[in-house]
Amino acid sequence: MIDDLEDDLDDDDLDDDFDDEDIEDGVQRGGAGRPPRVAALTLFRNRRLLLVALHDRTTLTLPSASIADGEPPRHALVRGCREELGVEIERTSIGDLFTVLGSDDDDEDGPVISMTVYSGDTADEPQPVGRADGLVWVSSADADRCTSVGADILKRLVQLDLID
Repeated sequence: MIDDLEDDLDDDDLDDDFDDEDIEDGVQRGGAGRPPRVAALTLFRNRRLLLVALHDRTTLTLPSASIADGEPPRHALVRGCREELGVEIERTSIGDLFTVLGSDDDDEDGPVISMTVYSGDTADEPQPVGRADGLVWVSSADADRCTSVGADILKRLVQLDLID
């Protein structure tokens, strides 16, 4: 399935919105002076968003995967959903939403990442697998249970009228 994505994928266009002025000095950076990049899924049901409880965290986060050097972001997205939710994302359902820059760590002052957020859907029922201990359907009222990036994402999804 991932090979089928090859023709549909381009660079992480959403991640190009950031430049070095957006990143504070001393922040952990990825390749070419950029923060590490992550692809994350928004999966919606009844105006709620699916978040993951990871075994090494106290806060909730989006299902996601780090983007390896040279890996198309949507490949990372499909891989991350398989590794954390045990599902295959329907290729034609993947849509670009936005990119956020911040900490996706329990500690607000943790390393800064660039998280590109996609919408997507699956015919499969998500189940916690791999690092995931549980799955939680949330609304914007649950922002205090999320990482700082997660809270920012919830706010943006409310503005886009995708969740309550």
